Amino acid sequence: MIIPIFSGGTDGLSLTDERYLVIDEILSKWKDMKGIIIDLGWNHGSNTSNAETVAGRFADKSRVYAQYREKIGPGKQDFSQWKNSTIEPKGTYQFLKPVVVLTSRTTGSSAEMFVMAMHVLPHATIVGDTTGGRVGAPVYRELPNGWSYRLSTRYYADAQRRIMEDVGISPDVHVLTTAADSAKGIDRILEKGIEIIRNSK
Repeated sequence: MIIPIFSGGTDGLSLTDERYLVIDEILSKWKDMKGIIIDLGWNHGSNTSNAETVAGRFADKSRVYAQYREKIGPGKQDFSQWKNSTIEPKGTYQFLKPVVVLTSRTTGSSAEMFVMAMHVLPHATIVGDTTGGRVGAPVYRELPNGWSYRLSTRYYADAQRRIMEDVGISPDVHVLTTAADSAKGIDRILEKGIEIIRNSK
């Protein structure tokens, strides 16, 4: 399953785009499969709610998957206390067999939130390269001259409170596909994902 982006929703953050509910239809057709591979290698994020909507279809129970502090004032250190982000079962069916999530340095923003959510699930394995380290829940603004800009509003960490910004999320299994591999049509990351599913019990 390739998820190229988590875009949609009117504010880009909290409103779920109903198009992502197609995950229920997909999983109803795939529920007898031994495992599922989710490719986020080129997903640069967009909407965290959409990412959580999909991830919830793989959650066995409610789990804290990330922590964050919100900017609450103009000072450099004006942040809220740490708050939890949780993942919990969503939809009528949850796929609890082996799941492999493929990542790269391009995987960013809400796609990294998805990776963090999947990372706390016992049946999920993250395979590939470290993610981009671009999680910040940005707001978008426009200047009087028409220029637009965005600013991060949150300071994110994983469930163990390890900061993700400019660091990224390390995979469980680190694999790289080189330029030479690609030229030959070889995808080492995907191959490792297939191997993990095939060898799972």
